[in-house]
Amino acid sequence: AVANEISLTGPGIKEVQTVYVSGPDPAELEQWGQFKHEYPKGIDIYLVTRSGVIIGIPRSVNIKIGGR
Repeated sequence: AVANEISLTGPGIKEVQTVYVSGPDPAELEQWGQFKHEYPKGIDIYLVTRSGVIIGIPRSVNIKIGGR
């Protein structure tokens, strides 16, 4: 599977953080980013690796996919 580059910025993130994930379709991740503007609605994302590492991405974080 091809890994997608995701850059994270926003509250609590001093510098841009980049993660590489495979699995979620980039279009789904972009759609997730659109929901966050509908406060108090929104979706927090949790990504889990096969080895059990977890990353939580709250709705307040800005995501940029693959340089878009």
